[in-house]
Amino acid sequence: MSFRHFLPYAALGQAELMVDAIQACIDDCRGTSSVVENKPFLSSVFPLDDFRLFNDKVLYMPKLEMHLDATPMHTAAVRGKMDVIAHLLKLKSYDVNDDHQDAPALSLALYSRNLDVAELLLSGGAQPGCGLLFNALHAAARCGVKNETELFVKHYRVDVDVQDKDGATPVVHAPHLPEDQARETIRLLFELGAIPKREVGKYAWTYSALAKAMGKRKLAVELANRTLQTAEEASDDGSSCTMAL
Repeated sequence: MSFRHFLPYAALGQAELMVDAIQACIDDCRGTSSVVENKPFLSSVFPLDDFRLFNDKVLYMPKLEMHLDATPMHTAAVRGKMDVIAHLLKLKSYDVNDDHQDAPALSLALYSRNLDVAELLLSGGAQPGCGLLFNALHAAARCGVKNETELFVKHYRVDVDVQDKDGATPVVHAPHLPEDQARETIRLLFELGAIPKREVGKYAWTYSALAKAMGKRKLAVELANRTLQTAEEASDDGSSCTMAL
């Protein structure tokens, strides 16, 4: 505001000034909450982008940066700004379940480990299965959150083998965690119905091959031997108990 905007408030006091200033801010937010920018992120949310095939060998070459189209809602979700998210949800000027967004705010909140923001978005109507390029179940697997993973599959009925833009399932997102946490997350996904012997991506990579390329050799062996399956699944599987890496 310029100086002349403050003159009418000289006799009225600070309260009236603050009310009108807040109203002006709300009006501005309502008009700009759907602004879209192509913003950089410090790592790729698409795990198969981190792998290359060279002389029939899978190489792990993680990307240091990627870009996604983001609105103020997405940016606030990444930064963990609860008050901003709450305000934007009240405005209802942006659809959190827009089918055309690169990545929903819910997915980015989970990916950034802002679980309180994710809970707020869920209560505001965000759907975990929404997302053009990847969804909230991929993000939940990426950060190893058990409760959210179970909630999305059991309550929201998200397909446990849902694919992101490159064909990566939630199981592919999990090995980016520390190995012990990755193991428990993958075991949970198998218990929820994920197919252990699935091949992913345009090169039909196995889960074991990807884990091995990342240097998680013990996890790779367990995935190859399918020892992360539940006892019931293992007994129903008539195939050999050992697979080549």
